[in-house]
Amino acid sequence: DIEKNPTVIVKANSEACWLFVKVEEGGMFVDNMVTYSIANDWTKVGGTENVYYREVDAATTDLEFNVLKNNKVTVSEDLTKSDIQSITVQPKLTFTAYAVQKDGIDSAATAWAKINPTNP
Repeated sequence: DIEKNPTVIVKANSEACWLFVKVEEGGMFVDNMVTYSIANDWTKVGGTENVYYREVDAATTDLEFNVLKNNKVTVSEDLTKSDIQSITVQPKLTFTAYAVQKDGIDSAATAWAKINPTNP
């Protein structure tokens, strides 16, 4: 396991919001050899492959939300030297956070459409 701790922070005095995180894989991942899971308190946005959300109440203090389950990426013990040598572009995970004020927006899908109307 490789410890990773991507965290999204909602600052104190923020309004209630729809909070999103988009997870993008870059480079080359060896299938089923390097894996990760999204923390349980995030829900996938319908119609997307890699966008997750949560509802956040108005914040009186800074709120921190972990993105990865158990804060780790798991490398299979079956990964071989040959698998590693076949990687020509280093694998990379990118996490991008977004927030939309919740007032007047009744669903995560509607909020996500305001952020990214053309690309789920």
